[in-house]
Amino acid sequence: MENKKKSHSQKFTVCIVEDEALISEMYKTKLQQEGYEVILADDGEKGLTLIKQEKPDIALIDLMMPHKDGFSLMKSLKEDSVLSKIPIIILTNLDDAETADKTADFDAAFYLIKSQYSPTDVVNIVGEVLDSGHAMKF
Repeated sequence: MENKKKSHSQKFTVCIVEDEALISEMYKTKLQQEGYEVILADDGEKGLTLIKQEKPDIALIDLMMPHKDGFSLMKSLKEDSVLSKIPIIILTNLDDAETADKTADFDAAFYLIKSQYSPTDVVNIVGEVLDSGHAMKF
C-alpha cells in the first residue's frame, strides 16, 4: 500500500498542548496552511482529556504548563495502551541536558527548543514523523 502524504489525500490531526496562546495559534496557523487538522489545549489536564476524546495522529507538548505539566501528561499517555501509540514532539523553552534526559522515558520523536525552530521547521518535522509510519489512524 502506498504511503500517503499528510495534506491532500489524508488529513492528519495534530494536538497542540501549549499554555501560551500566541505560540499555539502560530503553530496552528502554519499547520492548517499545510492541510492538517489542529486541536488545541492550554494545559496538561485539558490536553489529556482532548487526546483521549480525539485520538490525534500526533501531539506537540510543552513541558511547563499549569495544572498538569508536560511530564505528567506524557506519563499519563504512556500508561494508556492506546494513547501510548501517539507520537509526541516536545516543544519547550527548557534548553538543558537534565530536562532532556528526564523526557527520555517517554519516547518522544523529537525534543525541540522553541527558539531554535521556526514554525515551518516544526511543520516539516511533524510531516517527517507522520510520514515515517509512526502515526496510527484510530
